[in-house]
Amino acid sequence: MGESRDCGLFHAAGCPAGPSARERLAQDTAYSLAWGAFALVLLLLSFGRKSSALRYAGLILMALTQIKLFYHDLWWLGGLYRVAALTGLAAALIALAVKYQRFLSLRRAAGPDVPAAD
Repeated sequence: MGESRDCGLFHAAGCPAGPSARERLAQDTAYSLAWGAFALVLLLLSFGRKSSALRYAGLILMALTQIKLFYHDLWWLGGLYRVAALTGLAAALIALAVKYQRFLSLRRAAGPDVPAAD
């Protein structure tokens, strides 16, 4: 019978040189999903806490995630998978835009922020 080798983080003799293209795509996509989820959490926290620093951090991370999706992840996808990924991304961005617009309209209705007295 064949000998079993542990090919964890280090590549021993007889182990493949690295992850396959499919495994690499899955890993990269998981990173993109995690970044997007974290950006969404930051944005939702910023709405509740009215924190502009959290809001800007969430928007920047969401923008970086979109750039990674367009220029890296989608490059490796085939036809229908690319269409499905872009459709999902579009739906998520529309939902985020609607939520952000509601936040801004509620903020405008509340009036300008009054600075605290020293």
